[in-house]
Amino acid sequence: MRLSLSLLLVVSVEAFTACTRGSLSVPNIVTSSRVSSFTTRRSRDYASLPSLRLASDTNDEATTAIWLPQLRRVMGGVAAAGALETALVTFEKLSGQISTLCGVDGNCNSVLTGPYSTVPFTDIPLSLMGFLAYVSVAFLALQPLSQPPDADDTSNRVVLTSITTAMATFSAGLMLILFGVLQTTCPYCVFSAACSIILAKLAWIGGCLPKGNRAGTPAAAFMA
Repeated sequence: MRLSLSLLLVVSVEAFTACTRGSLSVPNIVTSSRVSSFTTRRSRDYASLPSLRLASDTNDEATTAIWLPQLRRVMGGVAAAGALETALVTFEKLSGQISTLCGVDGNCNSVLTGPYSTVPFTDIPLSLMGFLAYVSVAFLALQPLSQPPDADDTSNRVVLTSITTAMATFSAGLMLILFGVLQTTCPYCVFSAACSIILAKLAWIGGCLPKGNRAGTPAAAFMA
């Protein structure tokens, strides 16, 4: 009888121990299963996302890409208009037929044949210098468009900004002479000056000059 009770007690203790161990292991199994499911689901979510690029990579691409192709075409068109106008004035001046543009008594006749119409100490017409400047700007504005889209046009942008800024500054000085000193009008002069100032404005407003070259530029505040 005592032996039976002892055996029964041992079996009960073992059964209780087995149940206790089983009840303690169940949460561990459930927790491990949840963690595994969460990790798998997260891995799938990350795998479905498109590849992301770092901001530095984007900035590098923006730095090496051709600057605003559409604006380059606009600047090329404005420069072409200025080149045509200055070519016409240069041809008429060299051929001695300025009167055909302004008329015999026209105000621009005295301007285009006066002392301010040529390069100082030479007989070179200022309109010829303007023609060469417009042709240069048209070339600089349009030439990068024939290159690959990811080509580096940094040097081109610096030269383009420099030339257009110089043209606008020189044209503003000529307008001061025209209206302040000569106190007359000249439609061809005003048209050329307008083209120069528009080109410079487009270059500065459009951000033609790379950011690394803007610091310390005297014309930046004037043209902005």
